[in-house]
Amino acid sequence: MFRNLNIACLGTTGGQSELIELALSYRFRGMDLDILEFAKQVETYGLPHARRLIDSAKIRIGSFRLPFALDDDTEQTTSYEEGLAGLARLAELAAEMGCTRCLAAVEPATDALPYHENFEAYRRRILEVTEILGPLGICLGLEFTAATSRQDAKTFQFIQSFDALIQLVKATATEHVGVVADLWQIQQAGSSFAEIKELPIDRVVAVVLSDVDPGAEPVQRLLPASEGAIDSTAVLVQLAEAGYEGPITPSADRESFNGLNRDATVKLAAERLNEAWKQAGLNAQGRLPAAAP
Repeated sequence: MFRNLNIACLGTTGGQSELIELALSYRFRGMDLDILEFAKQVETYGLPHARRLIDSAKIRIGSFRLPFALDDDTEQTTSYEEGLAGLARLAELAAEMGCTRCLAAVEPATDALPYHENFEAYRRRILEVTEILGPLGICLGLEFTAATSRQDAKTFQFIQSFDALIQLVKATATEHVGVVADLWQIQQAGSSFAEIKELPIDRVVAVVLSDVDPGAEPVQRLLPASEGAIDSTAVLVQLAEAGYEGPITPSADRESFNGLNRDATVKLAAERLNEAWKQAGLNAQGRLPAAAP
């Protein structure tokens, strides 16, 4: 597994060249790709020009986000049908960059459909998306939102726990879909990371590492290794022992970086992630040392 940077997970923004510079400066081995921005660069300048900085930096692409929602009850500029029609072109670009992971959100509630009908609608659309991604070697990772972290009220509740997300993945019956293990959401839902054992490790598409002080009000997402309720070290050891080889992305609310500029924000996130990495006894490749014979 490898340390991965997504500055949106740290409450800040930046272009592709800035992200590459930050990733290199603070020794991240991977970064997430804004596939729409990248596609515009390809359209304007051509693929060799658009990818030259990534290639010269020798940095991995951790994942890209599905650029449209899987349901019709979310405010968005691109409808599901429009997004699906344009997905093949974007997925081919991602595959060209060696990216094998695409992330998508499962909304926790809806005004459109009751639970079982919504479950089937998601299952059908997930299969439509993976019919495009799968032949390119790209796995779709699904993420959920815990009810306690969601403020808006809708008519019908949907998936709000890690176990329910795993059941949706299993219901698709395809090897091209898995989960995003967001440790903060898992903790907020009262779920357990141990539930990950219900899936083969190659169905863990991405891991988002954070910490939380459960006694704080409001509850905030903290950087990993903040001495809160989430044992980042134990999670990293479990992943390494299972043979997980994907991205580990630190994430925290913007309030964790009050007074810090973007550079200092990424530096602090890297330091906390490196601390958890060191405590877990992982080497630079995210593996545990081989046992002595």
